[in-house]
Amino acid sequence: MPIISILSLLFVVSPRGSLPPRPLVQQMEPEKLSELAASVPDRALKGATFKEAWIEGGWEFIGPMPIVDEAWSGYAPASGRVTAIAVNPDNPSIVYIGGAQGGVWKTYDGGENWIPLTDHLSSLSTGAIALVPGNPDVILYGTGEQHFCGDCFYGDGLFISYDGGATWSKIGTKEEVGNYIARIVINPDDPNIFYLTSDIGIVRTTDFGVSYETRISGYWCTDLVMRPDSPSVLIAALSEYGLIRTSDGGDTWENLTVGLPDSGFGRINLAISRSNPDVIYASFVSSADYSLLGMYRTDDGGDSWTYLPNTPNYLGNQGFYDNCLFVDPSDPYTVYAGGVWPYDENTAGLIKSTDGGNTWSDITIGQGGGQLHPDQHALFVTQDGTVWVGNDGGVWKSTDGGYSWIDLNNTLGITQFYTVTLHPVDSSFLLGGTQDNGTVYYSGDIRWHQQNAGDGGPSAIEWDSPQIYYTSYILLNPLYKWINGNFAGNVSGPWEGDRVSWCNAPLLTDPNQPNTLLAGTHRVWRTTNSGSSWIARSGDLTRGSGHLRAMAVVEGYPDLILTASSDGKVYKTVDGGNNWISIDNDVFYSRSITDLWINPGDTAEIFLSVDRSFGDRVFRSTDGGAHWTPLTDSLENGLRGLSLAVDFRWEPPVLWLGTDYGLYFSYDLGLTWTKDPSFPNVAVYDLGLDTCHSVIVAATHGRGMWRKTIEVGIAEGEKKPEGGKTELRIEFSPDKRGILLKADGLAGKPAEIAIYAENGRKIKGLSVNSLPDEFFISTAGLRSGIYFLKLKGEHKNLSGKFAILNRR
Repeated sequence: MPIISILSLLFVVSPRGSLPPRPLVQQMEPEKLSELAASVPDRALKGATFKEAWIEGGWEFIGPMPIVDEAWSGYAPASGRVTAIAVNPDNPSIVYIGGAQGGVWKTYDGGENWIPLTDHLSSLSTGAIALVPGNPDVILYGTGEQHFCGDCFYGDGLFISYDGGATWSKIGTKEEVGNYIARIVINPDDPNIFYLTSDIGIVRTTDFGVSYETRISGYWCTDLVMRPDSPSVLIAALSEYGLIRTSDGGDTWENLTVGLPDSGFGRINLAISRSNPDVIYASFVSSADYSLLGMYRTDDGGDSWTYLPNTPNYLGNQGFYDNCLFVDPSDPYTVYAGGVWPYDENTAGLIKSTDGGNTWSDITIGQGGGQLHPDQHALFVTQDGTVWVGNDGGVWKSTDGGYSWIDLNNTLGITQFYTVTLHPVDSSFLLGGTQDNGTVYYSGDIRWHQQNAGDGGPSAIEWDSPQIYYTSYILLNPLYKWINGNFAGNVSGPWEGDRVSWCNAPLLTDPNQPNTLLAGTHRVWRTTNSGSSWIARSGDLTRGSGHLRAMAVVEGYPDLILTASSDGKVYKTVDGGNNWISIDNDVFYSRSITDLWINPGDTAEIFLSVDRSFGDRVFRSTDGGAHWTPLTDSLENGLRGLSLAVDFRWEPPVLWLGTDYGLYFSYDLGLTWTKDPSFPNVAVYDLGLDTCHSVIVAATHGRGMWRKTIEVGIAEGEKKPEGGKTELRIEFSPDKRGILLKADGLAGKPAEIAIYAENGRKIKGLSVNSLPDEFFISTAGLRSGIYFLKLKGEHKNLSGKFAILNRR
């Protein structure tokens, strides 16, 4: 069994250097911000009222659909990784594709429009799709992506649809068919017989999924082909073992060795000619560096094989990951092989041979127009010669044998996000780092734009100057700075050589100081001049082999920083990084901590999430980390804690947990956890909480970005009186130096007044022995934002909100 490797991809920044400027996100107009202030709920909302309102509301998919200007796709639309393709032979305009974590999508018009079919199945990780011969409305969907990458998700068995994807049922558990299904092969003479290849070997059913038997075990089976003229004859590829053949439907097998390598290989892919099944191609991947070890062809059904020495290394060093083969069904000597991309003279992307593999041409970039995104995973050639390709950027087709390419990503929503970063003021703008489609930005339109290419890491937006923001590539290097959407330089710190998360390193702005950012490797780095220079503020904050995975700071507490690592360490500093203390008490030993939240109103209260699929996955401390209480006793096993969001406006705080199977929430500190019924059953890698607009944003790893409004009202005991009369009025003083407070019925009486920041932190407290008709409160020192005012009188409590504009 091969080791599942962390994917190591070679990408560069968009070759055009500076992208066209995105329109500057302006500060809100006064009337708009005043309306916003009126819409923000009061604090101390009752958690018991949360569940019903939350379930009633639905999530909004906000894209990308598509990424309109993806650099590696020739500044054409892109979507996300496509791992399987199946074309209806009776109507080739009907096509099914599978997203790596996006489930099955269907088109009726040859790819112009796509619809999702499987958002609420128990797994959206696509391994294989097959249509039953003679009845193509019957679809088999094998889950679990067998591409041996760091973000290749396991599946949950085999599913079937009898109505073209409208409804589904499970007909094979992962125990029966495996966690990673690579291929489904159906006997055309008797569809009750079909085979699956997976991590557990080769599995056969003879009763259409009622029962299964494992025919070969102990090896990852990466591919399987069947003779269409004699379906009891099959050839299978076993990783690190070789090719085997059966002539009796899988009862017995023989080794195929003549002309083939006997060692030094890992993954093997196969392709058989439908017009001449004696012709079969096999690609062998080097186990040393994952390049192409060799391409081979047999002309006698597998008895002997010929090495094809002129085949270019189309796999680069990623043969374990991007690797596909397909033979034109009308011509046994026209074959397509997909790998990486033609980065230089030593690599190739999608190659084609018309002479049985003796010579090849690279068709990644169409001579007649269009080009493919890097990293090819799926190929399908129809009877009329139309070539369909799935890769890290989505799906393409060619109707002229690869001379030109048609991009078909405009209506696919399968982007795999790592991170999300919300704008400090403007809810119509956000940034997200993606798998192989760069860092992209949303500006109110479902059609997103790319800011930088390659793999997108974490981002940050300066709170005081939001026209300045930062995006990153893998390992926080480079770290790009942008001003008004224009490239302003690489501001990476001197952390090359540090241990860094691939695409989920902590990167955040300090809300207490302008132009200040914090970045996490295995230590904390800080800049106070927008990235011009960085200094290390800590030593190693891991157990010695991990990296920082989460970091938290709080407005109003400039010296408080918390960090959490991939190997279970939690550290705290209360003096800005001069001294650090461990506060994990070995509770999280060897567990990756994925998120960290501090209560801005009580910094002793901390929440964190842990990436494990059983036991404790969310913890709470109420004493600054001295003790930790698990909150997931009622959460079912099999769900990983991938991300966490905490809304401290509620009492108790409302928790959202992003898992590998959708989103869960708790309004009672973990006594109960409820699966969000309207959210796709996809991995949630990051959560962003915008309490200013009462919005939560979920970054999924396969179904794009989703947003939902947190429906809230006025807290119990603070309702407006009958008739809608306002008992508390807040106006700005004529000189704009403060606010004037007018409280009906409380003039001349004692009162306690408190002002809170939008995040819940108490800013100011006042005691008044006799409240005047009009009471002035200075707003000196308060920067732009939303503020809450609480007034406690003898017989009533009142609350209100106000906004401050254009102040840093």
